[in-house]
Amino acid sequence: MRILSLSGFLLWATLTYAQKTGFAQKWEYGVHFHFNNSIVKPIASDTFTNKSSVGAGLLLERKFSKFGVQVIPGFAQTRYADDIRNRNAVTNALDLALNVSHPLDNNRQTFLTYGLMGGFALQHKERNLDGTEVNTGYHNLLVSEKPFEIGARLGVGLDLSPGTRLTLSYIDYFGGQQNSGRITGRIDYLQLGLQLRINELTSSDRINERFEKEQAKNELARKQARSLKHGNNGLLVFVLGTLKKDYIGPPNAYKDSVNRVRNIENREALIAAIQTHYRHGEFVVTNDSLFDFRTPEKLTIMVGHGTSTISIPPEKEVFYARIDELFIESNGNLKWGIFVFDEAMNMLQEPFPFFTPYRNLDQRFESANNMLTDFNNRLKLLSD
Repeated sequence: MRILSLSGFLLWATLTYAQKTGFAQKWEYGVHFHFNNSIVKPIASDTFTNKSSVGAGLLLERKFSKFGVQVIPGFAQTRYADDIRNRNAVTNALDLALNVSHPLDNNRQTFLTYGLMGGFALQHKERNLDGTEVNTGYHNLLVSEKPFEIGARLGVGLDLSPGTRLTLSYIDYFGGQQNSGRITGRIDYLQLGLQLRINELTSSDRINERFEKEQAKNELARKQARSLKHGNNGLLVFVLGTLKKDYIGPPNAYKDSVNRVRNIENREALIAAIQTHYRHGEFVVTNDSLFDFRTPEKLTIMVGHGTSTISIPPEKEVFYARIDELFIESNGNLKWGIFVFDEAMNMLQEPFPFFTPYRNLDQRFESANNMLTDFNNRLKLLSD
């Protein structure tokens, strides 16, 4: 009785302090799922065994500057095994927890919780090991005769992420008794729970920060696409890959000659596709043997069947669209297509079309019309 009185006094003092200091901030609500493991004490462990079960409930919490007050109504099932009689005892109950929650660290990530637990046993059954219910001779009659119980709750909580809290609590019912060969009343249990806190899930600082970052990425991508549009200060430099050997084996003069002719034909076809299907803005074409991004003010480009060196005005915002086989990420696979980089050769990010795949199976860019059309349309859609 002294424990009950002390717990009640602590809760009353906490609420009174909160009202007087005016530190109330907001309400929190959510759901609470839990895993319950009955605690058979050493004095009764020679004839009884712990069993586990589950439960769920709702969460309502009033937050203050230095603590919170929680009301957690829910359903809880507890089970234990009677080894002497070869029975399993199952109790289904409605529980109501009234807790105080104190943060234990400055980051408010770990919490100490304590308070009162009220329980009403809806049903208590004892079953034989084959699953049949025991109709007479219940060993624990006190649960049915006195279904209402009062207990104490002590636990800790750990925020896994904003809106998700892992809890571990011990519930001790004052009326439950355990002795060798006998358990009466509600059995004490250890509860491992997971709280999903709705306000924090939908309005946490991290969620807001993530949303702001996504908005900034979207705005940057639109700005980059608009910069590349006709009439603005963007210039897109298409960088083609070096001619590559496409046969296996030792050098062969004849195969080298055929390979060179084929590569030149593919390059010419690719340049023609760029000139025909890229219409979004100003562009030039070079290849990676002529290209050095460290000297952007002077750029050697491909003109007709030759080359020319041009000067890029400092006010121009230069982007590089490399058409080759590259890695998108460190642990990814090689991809064929158009990869877009900024002036420092950092790959751009979504939603900018930083990668447009080459979807033909020949992997030689012999038919790049669809790839260039897709790239052009994605830029146009983003900049409009």
